Amino acid sequence: MKFTIGYIDHNDDVYNKYLGPSLLNLLGDFDVIKTNSLESPAVNYNHILKKSNNRFVILTHQDISFSKTLLERVEKTITDNPNFGVLGLVGVDSNKQYFCSDLNKQHEVQTLDCCFIVVDKENNIFFDDKTFNDFHLYVEDFCLQTKKSTGKLPYTILISKDPKTENFLCHHSVTLRTLGSRWGKYNEYRKKLSDKWGDVKTT
Repeated sequence: MKFTIGYIDHNDDVYNKYLGPSLLNLLGDFDVIKTNSLESPAVNYNHILKKSNNRFVILTHQDISFSKTLLERVEKTITDNPNFGVLGLVGVDSNKQYFCSDLNKQHEVQTLDCCFIVVDKENNIFFDDKTFNDFHLYVEDFCLQTKKSTGKLPYTILISKDPKTENFLCHHSVTLRTLGSRWGKYNEYRKKLSDKWGDVKTT
């Protein structure tokens, strides 16, 4: 199984600390597509999806690190649950309960956090880059679009979030630590999400 790993290139220091070293050590069959940060994440992610020649596309932030076994764990997750909608590191269910990825159990969620997701291009879903043309809630909307169009649900990945373990995927939350959880136009885009989908839960 070959993957595309896509990311938006916007902070060299963060990339060199987290994502870059992880990619250098990563095992498996993959290619990398990076875009600049001149347009919104939704526009950039659609560009990556269209450019990728592989069925499964990983879309990740730069403040993510992972073990060399990441692709092995993602492939196992897909094999165990081939009818997934979107896979991710962390999400929430309709009761606002948080679920992080776990090495031994997948969790069904309503939406996933934008830090790290796995997309199946055969679902033929793209990001709503007209409505969600900023830095917030474009992945949550993508999860809801996928469920509406295909009936397939989002799930977490069969991997630990603890970087001290052999098989891990870890979000270091640089933006959260720097700007807080509801920075910029978050509230405006939260309303857009509610207007489009009703009472949905987000991380």
